[in-house]
Amino acid sequence: MRATMWRPSLVTAAAALFLLNGLGYASLASRLPELQAEFNLSEPQLGFARSGFVIGITVAMLVAPQIVRRWRAHRVAPVAAGLYLAAVCLAGAGFGTVSFMGWLLAAGVLNALIDIGQNVIAVRLEKMRMADVPDARPNSLLSPMEGLQAVGVAAGSGFGLLTAGRLPLLPSFALLGAVGAVAALVVFVLLRGLDTTAGARPARAVDPAAHPGLSRRRRLRAAYPPRLRWLTAMSFSALLLEGAVVNWLAVLVAGSGAPLFVSGLGLTVFATTLCLGRLSYGAIAGRVDQVMFVRTMGLLVLVGIAGVALWTDEAAIVLASAAALGFGLANLHPFCTGAVGHGSEPEAEELHLGRMNRVAYTGIAFEGVLVAGLTALFGLAAALAAVGLTAAVFVAKAHLFRTERARELQAA
Repeated sequence: MRATMWRPSLVTAAAALFLLNGLGYASLASRLPELQAEFNLSEPQLGFARSGFVIGITVAMLVAPQIVRRWRAHRVAPVAAGLYLAAVCLAGAGFGTVSFMGWLLAAGVLNALIDIGQNVIAVRLEKMRMADVPDARPNSLLSPMEGLQAVGVAAGSGFGLLTAGRLPLLPSFALLGAVGAVAALVVFVLLRGLDTTAGARPARAVDPAAHPGLSRRRRLRAAYPPRLRWLTAMSFSALLLEGAVVNWLAVLVAGSGAPLFVSGLGLTVFATTLCLGRLSYGAIAGRVDQVMFVRTMGLLVLVGIAGVALWTDEAAIVLASAAALGFGLANLHPFCTGAVGHGSEPEAEELHLGRMNRVAYTGIAFEGVLVAGLTALFGLAAALAAVGLTAAVFVAKAHLFRTERARELQAA
């Protein structure tokens, strides 16, 4: 991979992709009460209508890696980003319930393409930087960019809050769609030069799972070798935990009798520290050992979960535990993405990242059902504690994040 292709403009374009990804659905979330009233939907009906987004992501993950690999991440991701924002805006324009569901389904499909594409771009930029800068480290770009996606979520939420009740649905989403289209076009132009195989193009990596003579079980084992299997499980755990804390922390704290201000503040502390942890990792990447860092973050998550589960009625402990959860979870999923991408041969990143995300994203899709079921059996505090215990895998398997493999591939 040629180091001469490294340019700051490519990093800017990749960062914009992450921002657009976070901006999309978040801009719709703050307008959901208006849409609910517009369509005369009950809470269960609204929840069912919104499920199209997650369904679209989950189904599209089956084919997104192949699409990104065929048409190249630097082309697919910006085009998908522009169409994704357009789909979100059409869903929020208030044209009807069926239109809302259909466009959210389309937005989910497009979001899967963005997710695979942006991660491939970020990993390849890191590989180019590592070839050019001796002390560069994996995840020094990917983690901050994931932080920018969280900033995009905050920006989308802010856009929704500023326009809710002030600007009708159609003109507000038309404005957002126009801004998104222009931004996606600029990103597409900036990324045109990101052909990471320029020069002598290596042969595409052979997929061992595609061998026609393998049984279904052996094909699955070939698709998920032991290292990828563990990293996939760890990514699933990280996304499951993020979803559980976001959706249930405030409910748990408020249910203990604490003031609503404390429950809301706890969630705000978690979201803020999660974002700060990702944005700041690039500044310390060269000074920390990744294995020790991952092990420490896993322990921090376990401590944080114990704090919110055992001392829910103690405001100071809840806030400290929320901060521990935010900092602990901040880089776990990005690290899994980086470990898979940097551990893949050139031209194979899409396949491996896609296989990881297919499984990992079910953590988002089924988190609500899992926590609700465990809550019915044991109570919400015990349910969150049980989910939190999955962070122990980061403590036990932290050695998978050694950077030697990434360096070996760069040298090759």
